[in-house]
Amino acid sequence: MKRLCVSVCLATVVLTLVACGSLRRPGELLRGFECYLVQLHIHGLSNHNGNELPASMESHSTEARRCGFDAIWWSDHARIFDSYDEDITIRFRRAELIDDGRTILFSKGRARTLTRLAVERAGNACSVSIDRARIRIDFSRLREPCSPRSVRLVLGSDRGKVHTLDFCRPVASGLKVSVWGDFSDLRKRHACLRFGFDLSWHPKGQHHLVLDFVSGGAGPIEVSGDTLVTGRFPIEGSENQIVIDIESLASNLPNGYDNTLSNAWLEVATDACEPLGVLLDSLKIHSDRPGGENQYRVVEELAKRYESAFAVTEYVGVELGLFHTPLLPHMNAYLPDSTRGFDGMDAWRVMPRDEWVDLIHAKGGLVSFNHPFGASLRPRHIPEDSLPPQAPPRRIWRSGTRVKEDDFWRVANPILERNGLNADILEVGYLFRGSGSLEDHLRLWDLALANGINLVGDGVSDSHGGRWEPNMLPGDFATWIWARSKDADELLKALKHGRVAFGDPFFWNGKFAFGIEDALMGDTLHVEEGGTAQAWILIDPPRDDIIVRLLQVEIRKGRDLSIVRDDTLQAECRKVSVKTTAPTYVRIEVYARDGTPLIFSNPVFLLHP
Repeated sequence: MKRLCVSVCLATVVLTLVACGSLRRPGELLRGFECYLVQLHIHGLSNHNGNELPASMESHSTEARRCGFDAIWWSDHARIFDSYDEDITIRFRRAELIDDGRTILFSKGRARTLTRLAVERAGNACSVSIDRARIRIDFSRLREPCSPRSVRLVLGSDRGKVHTLDFCRPVASGLKVSVWGDFSDLRKRHACLRFGFDLSWHPKGQHHLVLDFVSGGAGPIEVSGDTLVTGRFPIEGSENQIVIDIESLASNLPNGYDNTLSNAWLEVATDACEPLGVLLDSLKIHSDRPGGENQYRVVEELAKRYESAFAVTEYVGVELGLFHTPLLPHMNAYLPDSTRGFDGMDAWRVMPRDEWVDLIHAKGGLVSFNHPFGASLRPRHIPEDSLPPQAPPRRIWRSGTRVKEDDFWRVANPILERNGLNADILEVGYLFRGSGSLEDHLRLWDLALANGINLVGDGVSDSHGGRWEPNMLPGDFATWIWARSKDADELLKALKHGRVAFGDPFFWNGKFAFGIEDALMGDTLHVEEGGTAQAWILIDPPRDDIIVRLLQVEIRKGRDLSIVRDDTLQAECRKVSVKTTAPTYVRIEVYARDGTPLIFSNPVFLLHP
């Protein structure tokens, strides 16, 4: 059961709740401000989560323009900006065949560690085996002479494809792939060793590289349809190294530097009438320019390029994602234009959390506490057969699933006991994320506010790829910021002061603001004890298909919320008197009549002198 009763019918909700006397109208209070729709947490070049549509910055910029966003704050993981990730070298000396020969397991590790080659065969015309600590591909059992035969090996992890969490550097880091093996049979037979690399998605489709290594001369590099590069290269010698310059090849495509490695495979093919064998020793993924300053420069240049091309303001932030518990969460750093904030990032990884937060504040930046109930897309306590594996957050939310009480307090206690970990912002706007529903996120936020921890609430997507739409992953929320301009410094100033609402931009399209007397959301209004104050809500353009909820909570320390008022506002209300008998805060929630969450204000705080 949702926390909001949706049976109340509202005929209209342009609520201009004003008192008599000297109270200024909302238009006067908001004069000089504009309402900007911003995505504060989006990933371009560090889309490491194996998204089916791994994003480029270009694809996200295209989506932002299509959906009417004013600004993107890129929040790629710090790992692309530091030298933490080492080159990946995969040796097959300890490889073994499992799953009846369908998988070559070459190491054991976490789900996102490259551990295996998936064997994709064409019939039973070939065999894959481990020969003298090397992978052997043998076409000695050809059933139909001179008929084409091939086998493909796809690099991946326990979760399937390449996961660049373990190799976050983008193509523009000077990305190369090196392969060692014995390819002498390729030179003797009419055969081909083919490599394929799937990169990021762009407006015209996913970028691909397909390279053939054959006996004989090289061929020209060809570009097809702005998304595919093909090339033909000679095999020389018997046992040798093949080096593939991914960056150079991708540069043949429009915005080809705007890519990460998403999938890699190799294929041996032949139409010869004789046996063929290929031996693979090892392969390596590495960069010519591993230093983070290069990656930061590339992201910044792409942001400026796309800002000009798509008329969407773009800033570069960072998510420090090496904190894996509620005590050490993922956190975003949002820095002003005047700060070159990513110098010395190699040291960030080993800093104590409080020291890192203090550093960002010293640079004039803000810190957000990200997805507090975890980064996963599926709650771990839901039975496997109750929802499909890829159920969108909206469907999980509608199932009524809530976080278990022990899990809730495992997250809440550190926030309440450690002043919100000194963060400025809490990511509240998720329909479902980790183990927490929207209701769990709102409860957590309310507890922090009631305990005097004034975290600004925002809504984000944290998307690593795919179309921007109501079922986008991990979420489809965004943030509206009332600021004097789209300059980074002005947006940060507005964020810090809580001039912020958050919600679902695919179901809400308009201006929204909330205040009490002359105080805007985020402000503190000093009031006399035992009196009243007048509240107002701005909804422009008007809507008559929504339900508005006013929530007033007492500010006092503890593990329980003291609800002073929880009302659904009626259509005929032109003003609302809010009692000031105790220190409280007041915030507004707006829903569609069917209960769909639309938009949420930040609070106004009512304190006694």
